[in-house]
Amino acid sequence: MKNLYLFLCLLFFISEVISQNKVNVNNLSKHKSKYYKGNDYIPYDGSVFDASKETGNKTLQFRLINGLKNGTYEEWYDNGKPKTRGRYFNDDSSDSWIEWHENGQKKSEKN
Repeated sequence: MKNLYLFLCLLFFISEVISQNKVNVNNLSKHKSKYYKGNDYIPYDGSVFDASKETGNKTLQFRLINGLKNGTYEEWYDNGKPKTRGRYFNDDSSDSWIEWHENGQKKSEKN
């Protein structure tokens, strides 16, 4: 019985750690440099996305921590081909950024 209790606690902990909040960027508001969900006063933490109304393909994905962009930032054209990829740290762009034309050919690469 004790092992079952430990297993359930571990399972709950893992599900909480692995699960991520996801919200459409259109459901967020930006005040100064931070993003907020709805009328919340606490900056949003979680994954942000957008999708094409015509194709349903994902067109945007990034992560917010304390309302600021952190981590990989990706955009796609409506046809699903990559548009932009780069990284943010506390809302400052960093690392290299790559942009593609809609036909899939690389447009530019910046450091």
